[in-house]
Amino acid sequence: MLSVRSQHRLYREAQNDYWEARSRRARRMLAFSRLARVVAAVVAVAVVIAGAAYGVHRADPRIDIPGFPATPGDGLPAGGSAADGAAGLPALAPGGSGHAAPGTATASLLATLPEPDGWPGGQEVNSPAFGPGDLLAVGGFNDPSGVNASTYLWNTATGKLAATLNDPDGDTSGSAAVAFGPGGMLAVADAGGETYLWDTASGSVTATLPNPDDAPADAVAFGPDGVLAAGDDEGTTYLWNTATRSLIATLTDPDAASVGGGDASSVAFGPDGLLAVGDRDPNAQVSRTYLWNTTTGKLVATLDDPGGSAQGVMQVAFDSDGDLAAVDANGTLYLWDTATDSVKATFQVPDGGGVTAVASGPDDTLAIGSGKNNTYLWNAATRSVIATLPSPDVTPGMSNGAQAVAFGPDDLLAEVDSFGNTYLWRTPASDS
Repeated sequence: MLSVRSQHRLYREAQNDYWEARSRRARRMLAFSRLARVVAAVVAVAVVIAGAAYGVHRADPRIDIPGFPATPGDGLPAGGSAADGAAGLPALAPGGSGHAAPGTATASLLATLPEPDGWPGGQEVNSPAFGPGDLLAVGGFNDPSGVNASTYLWNTATGKLAATLNDPDGDTSGSAAVAFGPGGMLAVADAGGETYLWDTASGSVTATLPNPDDAPADAVAFGPDGVLAAGDDEGTTYLWNTATRSLIATLTDPDAASVGGGDASSVAFGPDGLLAVGDRDPNAQVSRTYLWNTTTGKLVATLDDPGGSAQGVMQVAFDSDGDLAAVDANGTLYLWDTATDSVKATFQVPDGGGVTAVASGPDDTLAIGSGKNNTYLWNAATRSVIATLPSPDVTPGMSNGAQAVAFGPDDLLAEVDSFGNTYLWRTPASDS
């Protein structure tokens, strides 16, 4: 499973965060978005001051979401920091539903989960992951307050914040990626160079897996038998036995030996122990995805980016048929047949914003995020768009494209944007 955010390095060049590897256009777009948020924050403060002067008070935004119970106490037991009061979230605007071409299915927006820290514009979030029960984990990074790096646990049945898991070492760089494993185990890739294993029932850290090269952890994914793959920004992927907390293998990208090194920016397990690692090497002539046999620790194949992007492969995900979706920094998704190492299909988002995120769902469905505020549901078998999900919290003239997406149970889809919001969608049924 990803991490939006794995996602991935271009934002780090633009603002010292995990998205360093996006294109120059994305950086400009993000800079304008940041400026818009600062302006909005200044205006908001002015409105509050003016309102106070005239006896006007802003309503508490933490009201219940229609359809969600208002019962407090949905947080986890002790551990991390439980949400104070477990207040409800802002109500949805009417008509929150996804669009689709004639004859195709629709999706409905269930909730908008804002980043909880309260800083104007919010800490950015990435890498959503669904866990057992109704849990949704969202990694937080690039906290403007510089206080802490947090992972947020949401209860998707109530729309309430269940717990906040703060970085045990007090690192403020962020949680680069999150993934759920056996028994509700949560792996959090930390920019400080560790991967933490959390017990989400107690909110406590059960193990710390340090990267032997001390490089920031960029991506995590669970495979068979609780094996954890953790990629770092020096181009190395470590395979861990999470039961024994022991290192199984070290997989080094061939490009990592070049000046500046590679970057294992995204990892995903496929069929038969296959592991895909998206590489980002600023000195390479082309972006690459490496396929590893995790049983033997041998490199199986090297898939060069067909578009010739030198900025990197940002995200990888296997679909339900075992084909590999790889997103490059030029904003193109390539669907690879890993048996023949050939491209089966190419997808570019209709809105021209460039592909920014991908996640695999049931029945050949891929959720594909765009840099222009939309997420598309695409059937990889028929090569057709099933539905278009527009991000509802959009500043006019600005873009807060999808950072990362993840499928969950009961046709749920989580999408996170660069403004600190997490959107919870009900997607069309898998047999539609």
